[in-house]
Amino acid sequence: MGIDTRLLISSKWELDDVRTVLKKYLECDTTLEYCDASRSFKMDIKGNGIDRRIFILTNRRTPLGSNTYMSIRSDPQSIKIMHTIADVLGGYLNEAYTNDYFEGIDGMFYDEEGLPYFLEYAMLNNELKNVNDLVGLNKSIHDWQKKHHTKTMNLFDVEAP
Repeated sequence: MGIDTRLLISSKWELDDVRTVLKKYLECDTTLEYCDASRSFKMDIKGNGIDRRIFILTNRRTPLGSNTYMSIRSDPQSIKIMHTIADVLGGYLNEAYTNDYFEGIDGMFYDEEGLPYFLEYAMLNNELKNVNDLVGLNKSIHDWQKKHHTKTMNLFDVEAP
């Protein structure tokens, strides 16, 4: 048995979401094959200097909920692939299963930061006309920025078109 890099992600993410991340962030193509005997998937990743295979088990039940388990041969390129997936979708990464340490990675969809935080903030503070009010969301973010005296955010102009 070799040394693998492992990643656990939430089962809310479809395998097509993983494929989209690899295509858009690493500019490579993927093929997906279901293996009936092991009830698992093989995802081949090719292009942009990448030639790897990820083995995937979906809807694994654990005491903490359901997850998707991914395993790939461990080397710097494989670690980069798994980190890329986790940086977007979040998850628990183990770079080499010679140890049992899993690094928790929040990902871009982490509910307590970024757009999910500001959408929740605007809804709770009654600053939106409806759930599709992007102008109200933009104004709410500007108001939050002024209130918290931060200038490190990249925002649209406060004035609506």
